[in-house]
Amino acid sequence: IFYPDEEKGMKGFQVPTTESNQQPFDLAVVVSFGHFIPKSVLSQFKYGGLNMHPSLLPRHRGAAPIYHTILKDDKGAGISIIELHPKRFDCGKILSQVKLNNYDNSILYNQLLNQLSNLGTETLMETLQDFPNKSMNSIDQPEQGKTLASKVNKDISKVNWENSTQKEIWIHYRAFSDNISLQGMIYNKKYKTNKRIKFRKMLLGIYETHDLENKTIYQSLKTDLESYYNRCGGNSQIPFGTYFLELINQNKSYYNRCGGNFQIPFGTYFLETDKSKPYCNMLWVKCKDSWVGFTEVYEEGKKNDVKAQEFIFGKYTVSINNYNYK
Repeated sequence: IFYPDEEKGMKGFQVPTTESNQQPFDLAVVVSFGHFIPKSVLSQFKYGGLNMHPSLLPRHRGAAPIYHTILKDDKGAGISIIELHPKRFDCGKILSQVKLNNYDNSILYNQLLNQLSNLGTETLMETLQDFPNKSMNSIDQPEQGKTLASKVNKDISKVNWENSTQKEIWIHYRAFSDNISLQGMIYNKKYKTNKRIKFRKMLLGIYETHDLENKTIYQSLKTDLESYYNRCGGNSQIPFGTYFLELINQNKSYYNRCGGNFQIPFGTYFLETDKSKPYCNMLWVKCKDSWVGFTEVYEEGKKNDVKAQEFIFGKYTVSINNYNYK
């Protein structure tokens, strides 16, 4: 296994040779290489090079195919074994392409990464064992259906509660929760500043869950919220603690724009304290079309994740079942 220089990349890269006769290897094989191999290097290998790419090319060409498979909510996933193209990334002829069997598009990033890694290893070895035949029958990638999978960073993992639906937040949670994290901001009264929160263990959304327990949780929450609104006389002045990004009582213009009829701001959150309720001890946050629940969070500056009730206890707890609007 050979790696390019961390600073220089492929500039001045010396093609590795065999120990027996000091001749270049017949074939280069790259996986998650991250560098473009120029024609001057590639031409020194008798049969060029192969790349194992974790997507069904031409879909998701680029540096982050697994992230984009999740972010685009693809119904299928797989790997492609391709020739290294002398001029462009991920555009070489396809020697082998295999779909992941029984793909579950509710799994998280690391789970999908492991599944595609195992499938890619198996398919790559099979391709090498039958390389003459696979090479002779390779096919050009179609341009129709191509998409680009650009690099991702922490900014894309930030939740916009106002513009994101429950399903969209779930998709971002799948992509980022077990690596760079799904993130939001919370106003800290003690330090009078916003602090970054990383969200863990999100409850699967009601829109696609077949889990009876989850359905019971969401139905109970929906019923109790409707009951709460009625007790408030239709005026949703819910005393939910503080709000993400800013305190609503510091934003009087919002209240005025609502005509004095106070609306629940996006990013409002609460923790139900009534232990008889199936949705208790979860951090519930208001998004564009619903509420999303988390059982664990990580607060910037802390050492470990904490359960939702530990993070929020004593600060922003409320029972929507025991509160009556006056």
